[in-house]
Amino acid sequence: MSIFSILDFEPEIQVNDKTRLNAGKSFASKAVHEINTLTVKPELSGSAIDIYAAGPNDWYLDWSYSTTSIDVGTENDDLIFSEGGADISTTLTAGTYTLSQYATHLAARMTAAGTRTYSGSTANGKITVSASGAFQFKASSVSAQSFFDLAVISASQTSSLVEYGIKIVTVVASNGSDTDTKTFYLKAYSEAGDYLFCSDGDLIAHEPDIMSWTQNGRSSFKNVYRRAQKLIIAWLDEKGYCNVYGDKYTKRDILDVEEVRQWATFMSLRLIFQGLSNAIDDVFDRKSKLYEASEIAARNRVILRLDTNKDGQIEDAEGLSIYSGSLFRR
Repeated sequence: MSIFSILDFEPEIQVNDKTRLNAGKSFASKAVHEINTLTVKPELSGSAIDIYAAGPNDWYLDWSYSTTSIDVGTENDDLIFSEGGADISTTLTAGTYTLSQYATHLAARMTAAGTRTYSGSTANGKITVSASGAFQFKASSVSAQSFFDLAVISASQTSSLVEYGIKIVTVVASNGSDTDTKTFYLKAYSEAGDYLFCSDGDLIAHEPDIMSWTQNGRSSFKNVYRRAQKLIIAWLDEKGYCNVYGDKYTKRDILDVEEVRQWATFMSLRLIFQGLSNAIDDVFDRKSKLYEASEIAARNRVILRLDTNKDGQIEDAEGLSIYSGSLFRR
């Protein structure tokens, strides 16, 4: 290997949100000629786009995904399920699928590999697989993508909301005699699937010119909101909060986003200005500390109605006071 294709990218992105696919770290070793052709194909069904320019600082492609279609390749094609306790393994065929096509193909592959006839359908962003007898999904890349409950044994199973599609990004670097081709996988979330706790508008209400500070290759702060979302869920876990089954809470257990909107907004502002600060007590550092104090205050005021029993309903007995750490009955 003498040519090396390298890609910096966001592993999670929301559809219609701008992102940067940056191959600027790709290089050729000293023993061979420099790279003189470089392309990026942002998804499996698309076309390769020439990104070669005068210098590595311009070897990137700014892109926006318009659909949550699912690219299937070698890293997300394995499927394991069981019939009557016997595990069966199969693989999906490489290609690009809409959610409906994915469900149909999934069922077809299960029919071909198993002893029963399966059918697949979709409704409201969920996949339903039905068969002539009970079956069970086992842990695999396909079951993870499809959001099926691995504990269920039934002749008809419906997933939770399929939150994202998979995009296979291909980078090809060459110097005319040597070529390196690499593939990378990223998740393209629907807005409903992303389930972010705040938005650009929430930040603008506090900092009217905040959008001028977005990162190169981005047009929003959705990446920051996603990080804040994960930090909030991690905070609940660190404090020992769990549902009645002893499981960690997930983002969808917060049934009313309004209850965490201020917390997420101030956290996002703190993260943004923390990232912009390059000196102690500069204006960004002061803003970061100001919003950290607001973040803590907002968190301490939160009363969350968490879905403690996983029934998807807000119930009076499911309120949690963050400040006291006690269950709160509205």
